[in-house]
Amino acid sequence: MFDKIKKYFSNKKEEKAILNSPIHVVAINAGLKANKELGLEKMADKIANMQSDYIMQKVHDIAHAEDAFIALRKQIVEVILELCSNEILCVDNKNKNDPTGLLNHPGISGELHKHIVKIFKVDKNFKEKLHGIKTKEKIDDKFLKSLVSGYYRHAAWKYEVINAIRLHLKDFNSNFEKDWVHPFRYCMSVFYENSYREKLKLKLLISPLNNIQYSTFTNFVLNGHKYPDLEFRESHKASIKNKSLYFPEKW
Repeated sequence: MFDKIKKYFSNKKEEKAILNSPIHVVAINAGLKANKELGLEKMADKIANMQSDYIMQKVHDIAHAEDAFIALRKQIVEVILELCSNEILCVDNKNKNDPTGLLNHPGISGELHKHIVKIFKVDKNFKEKLHGIKTKEKIDDKFLKSLVSGYYRHAAWKYEVINAIRLHLKDFNSNFEKDWVHPFRYCMSVFYENSYREKLKLKLLISPLNNIQYSTFTNFVLNGHKYPDLEFRESHKASIKNKSLYFPEKW
């Protein structure tokens, strides 16, 4: 599949080739669907150009990469990290219909949303984001929660686009219950949950060793393993076997 990408784009005018490529069509359709599901349709006029440029750039980067497969894997890692670092701050343990499904697994509290104001004081990334915002609104809990919600929805949109490209290029497990993107998302969510808790000086839900172990999933994705979850399991099989590291067979 990845060899066909280079063949398709060779000897064609770049912009036209991208616009007419099956990958671009898949990404556009996924983006439109995600806009509707994430409530971004009302902002369509303001973000249309940004979204279009994002898709064009991602398709371009895959098409012209020396290794298209690794280029896609880098995009997946980038978007998963952006998604999980924001999503975990929006998960609410009082929401019985948790759309993320994260509350069904250990290491996720659904409580970090209560500490949004402090997060912007102790986390370098969020401090920099706030520093770059020009607003006349009061910077309070309500404003910051709305801000993080916006970050999350835009990250979720990017995830849906890149994941659609991933599925189109067949980089998944046909046994969907064992598709590696699900445990990857969980591992990074746990990692960010406990990284934030450490900065907030809250009780950790898992051990520091476990947090390091979960973070290694990124390496297996970037190293190009066909099934990163299988490599993760093999790498940490002793901890998984003695149940010091949570990592179920199915997700």
